Amino acid sequence: MINTSAHKTFHLDLLKSDPAFALLTRLGKLADQEQSLLYAVGGYVRDLFLGKTVKDIDFTVLGDG
Repeated sequence: MINTSAHKTFHLDLLKSDPAFALLTRLGKLADQEQSLLYAVGGYVRDLFLGKTVKDIDFTVLGDG
């Protein structure tokens, strides 16, 4: 069984160390204001977990994006 609290902390630490963290935070706040869901998807997520250099970020928006 995965300790979800520790698991979430690990993922947040990974994200905070990424240079794009400020951009992702701002986009997340904009999505909240618009009552939409915004997700980073694809290679960005994979590369972040693998510790690779991220070259671009793809997003998907649920709602009226």
